[in-house]
Amino acid sequence: MAQHVKVVSYDSEWPEIYEREKNLILQILGEEAAAIYHIGSTSVPGLCAKPIIDIMPVVRDISKVDRMQSQFEAIGYEYMGEFGIPGRRYLRKGGNERTHQIHIFEEKNKKDVLRHLAVRDYLRLHSEARKAYGTLKQNVAAQHPEDIEGYCHGKDAFVKDLETKASAWYERTKGAAYLFDGWQETMIWSCLQEHMGSVETDGSLPPASARISVGDFSFFAGTPDENLIQGANTPILGPRTENWEPVIEKVLGAEAIKAQRYAIKKEPEAFDCEILEKYAASLPAAYELRPIDQELYEQIMTKPWAKDLCSQFRDGDDYVRRGLGFAAVLRGDVVAGASSYTIYDDGIEIEIDTNKEFRNRGFASACGSRLILECLSRGLYPSWDAHDLRSVSLAEKLGYHRDRPYNVYFLKSSCDDLIDA
Repeated sequence: MAQHVKVVSYDSEWPEIYEREKNLILQILGEEAAAIYHIGSTSVPGLCAKPIIDIMPVVRDISKVDRMQSQFEAIGYEYMGEFGIPGRRYLRKGGNERTHQIHIFEEKNKKDVLRHLAVRDYLRLHSEARKAYGTLKQNVAAQHPEDIEGYCHGKDAFVKDLETKASAWYERTKGAAYLFDGWQETMIWSCLQEHMGSVETDGSLPPASARISVGDFSFFAGTPDENLIQGANTPILGPRTENWEPVIEKVLGAEAIKAQRYAIKKEPEAFDCEILEKYAASLPAAYELRPIDQELYEQIMTKPWAKDLCSQFRDGDDYVRRGLGFAAVLRGDVVAGASSYTIYDDGIEIEIDTNKEFRNRGFASACGSRLILECLSRGLYPSWDAHDLRSVSLAEKLGYHRDRPYNVYFLKSSCDDLIDA
């Protein structure tokens, strides 16, 4: 019988449906299960999909799975064997209106396992590819509403190209993306989208542990790894989970000083542009609010208090090409600025700095407001992460809302400079 092709908008319940099914599958596989993953389009937030949950268990010995056929059938699955892919075990549930698919691979079959993970993680992190794939699926589904083979054929060229790009990206980023998935930190996205920074892992694929370093920050995820901590060469260390903290303290001892930063909510609709325009226009008459160009870049990089505005760019040409910022200028001299500390596909991470002699006089508000307005006009999100409560206060003044505090470690040798920032 023909299979009805239905592509729907992303459903936030899909991860929960996966979790429920995962538990049933793991009960059957028992100790044979080495790992299990949600894959396919329903595993990618924001991507429209056929409402079929794709699940990829990875097992130690694929031959032993065949002995579990009756157990899978008992929970509603058809056991289809390899079904066209050597080394796979394919199962499906739901008959002609399919609801779940299981793709089981052996753990030594890295090619097929990593291919699925690469495509999933690439689409999660690259919005343009995600949008293009979603649009294609909707168009092809409309052309072949009762023809699953025609639907698959219509996507084939795109999917092959996507797999090639995703696999190359996965290798360059060392498979680390899944460990950071869901961490709302744009500097992590900057690295994984290959704009800035570097990634290191424990060397396995997929990795169990990873470190992303961007600018002054190193972010840690996965299983705590002493070697990754020891190799960090940034003054701020950010662990994703609490179990990294005692390991950081063990490795670095008194050099690691525990502190808090403050996450700020990412809300594109939160800003009042009229208020921001007033702040941006509030500088005294003697001051100019100027875009940071090559000339201002060169000046900023000579000022210790201002360098972080532009320091993550290779040079002035690179900043002019990829960066974005504004400076308050008095008779040619930069006294404050707001700029892209880092960039990612859909926005920037904001850095605001003011010369000590000019603080608490509205310069940070003016520069920050102008930068936020420029970002919004370009369809970019101006992300903000607060170093301290002063930064939280300024963010809230400009329209942001506080999310939560989180733990970081400052290296003692850099602590004075960071606190003064």
